Amino acid sequence: MTALPTYKGKIKSITKYDSQADNGTYLDVEIGILDTEGKELETRRLSFPLGTTEGTITAEVKKYLSTYASDKELAVKSAKVEAAHREADKAIKDLTGKTI
Repeated sequence: MTALPTYKGKIKSITKYDSQADNGTYLDVEIGILDTEGKELETRRLSFPLGTTEGTITAEVKKYLSTYASDKELAVKSAKVEAAHREADKAIKDLTGKTI
């Protein structure tokens, strides 16, 4: 089994905001997803209820990064499977009815 790539998260900002939907106050955490060289790949936002501890936010960001890595690995595997299907479809089309 191939090891998942290691991604790190850099907390770029945390702001408080009020939700009109439920009249609650939340923390909006903006995270930069970094590759192994520290290059930012994407930015994501996670929302937490006001009063969420540093420890909880840190743990949730780590969980998110693990899920992010799993999703990226799955996307690579899916792309390989799709390529194999395209190759098989072409072979089926090219070989069906062919006299050899």
